[in-house]
Amino acid sequence: MTQITEKKSYRIYLAGPIHGCNESQRSFWRRRIRDKWGDKFDFIDPTDQLVSSQTSDDAAYEIISKDQQAIKECDAVLANMWKESIGTAIGIVHAKLEGKLVAVVDPNHLGSRVLAFYADVVSDKEDDAVRQLRALLMHQSELRSVIKRKGRPNAKFSRETLAASIRKACQAAKREDLIVPVKVVPLVIERLLEGGRVKAGQVTTTDIRSAVWAVLAELEADPLRGREFAGVRQAWGDYDKKEKSDSLRQEMILKQASAILSDTPFKIAVEAGKAHTTIWGVHVQSLDDIPLPARTIFQEIARVKGIARIHFGAFTWGHREERCRVELIASKTPALIEGKCFDGGEKGNLQTFQIYVLDESKTELIRQSLMQHLGRQGLLRLVE
Repeated sequence: MTQITEKKSYRIYLAGPIHGCNESQRSFWRRRIRDKWGDKFDFIDPTDQLVSSQTSDDAAYEIISKDQQAIKECDAVLANMWKESIGTAIGIVHAKLEGKLVAVVDPNHLGSRVLAFYADVVSDKEDDAVRQLRALLMHQSELRSVIKRKGRPNAKFSRETLAASIRKACQAAKREDLIVPVKVVPLVIERLLEGGRVKAGQVTTTDIRSAVWAVLAELEADPLRGREFAGVRQAWGDYDKKEKSDSLRQEMILKQASAILSDTPFKIAVEAGKAHTTIWGVHVQSLDDIPLPARTIFQEIARVKGIARIHFGAFTWGHREERCRVELIASKTPALIEGKCFDGGEKGNLQTFQIYVLDESKTELIRQSLMQHLGRQGLLRLVE
């Protein structure tokens, strides 16, 4: 049996009623959990940064946005339903949409069958719910990484990624994209862990796909609930084929991308917008007009064959980065690649630019070449 190493840094979101509660009702149980279990978990406590108790749309938006972000960043949710709470129930649904584990504490025996459906654990005692959640997290931790095909780098196993891919299959099959993953994900993980497929913490993509296929086949054959799952298995198979096709296409693009890189920069046209200035406080007419270190990045961009010109557009103070880097974004406009340069300048620290290519059909090839080349040198900032 695989040796399980307990992870000390699981992040648990403490969900529970807040609106209409006094300070003790909001915080007492959360503080107790944090004090007792703080050596086992990192807790995300929404009462640490409470949004002002106002009723405006802006306040509601801020609350929902913070909750969603916190749930995305956690490994699991512990929801204390000591009384009915719309916000907590919605948070549980958000958690399942993200593929997270959920434990519901039901101390007053509300007995909600709907919440029980979405929960991985239901208990009337807080500590018991935490223990069960901890056991599930440790058990799942046996699945540490996924072995990719054809020499591609291994990836960390992600319950969230598995849930997202099943949701895509549901959407393609025009089926419920929340209920199906809630049922499928835990069954797939159990099948992988109990089927002897996990070796030294690793599992192959083929094993994952086979497990999903088998679970969907069993659920589809269920005489009572099979209709809910009908068509998802076929959509999963189609999705798998498309992913393989996209992967092969990506590999081909990357191979071609390496072939269009020159040893020295090409001489390309550079122009500024109507303001005739940039964040650096100069009117850029050539690569040499760009101050260092940004000049180095644009010289590297100019090493890629097929670029017609670079156009510098609007600029702002934006978000200050620790070092000069660029973002590259696929544009809806033909023969164009959108970009952002993050650098400290006299007029700002975010400079937009556009890369115009000579051949529209090679736009994506050129973008991939730029991403690959700049990424290797640490000059690329990944889009958040």
